[in-house]
Amino acid sequence: RAFAEPARPALRQTKAVVIQHQGRVVGERYAAGYGVDTPITGWSMTKSVTNALLGVLVAQGKVSVQGPAPVAAWAAPSDPRHAISIDNLLRMNSGLALGQSLTASPWSAFDPSARILFAERDKARAAVAAPLKAAPGTDWTYADASTLILSRILRDQAGGDQDALLAFAH
Repeated sequence: RAFAEPARPALRQTKAVVIQHQGRVVGERYAAGYGVDTPITGWSMTKSVTNALLGVLVAQGKVSVQGPAPVAAWAAPSDPRHAISIDNLLRMNSGLALGQSLTASPWSAFDPSARILFAERDKARAAVAAPLKAAPGTDWTYADASTLILSRILRDQAGGDQDALLAFAH
């Protein structure tokens, strides 16, 4: 039923279902054109996993949610983004001009979030480059690009490349 589309919106657009029980995959199914090796955008699932893995780094003492986020492009104290913390990124109140992900789509090409999500190859680098529009902690904006920055911090702190990140996650 998860793959059956209703006659009218809202459409399900299910791409994959994987069921795990006691550490074993007990069922999986993919839509046409998708498979076990097909990258699929995870949206809010990705936010949850990223935040949980950052929590592991905090517990290990490798990062702190307070103080400047470990983003090389913002390292100079003279950079106004230097004051952005991991906590600001987690709470989506970094103050960065990242647009509004709640209304972004491939058709809203002028919105920064849409441009980053649908047009940029290195999404985290594009998000990190965003200018500050408000002081950190003062303006809440639901921006997927905040999680892109957090994912880059996570990758860098876990060893700097995809293999190290996957090993850390496992």
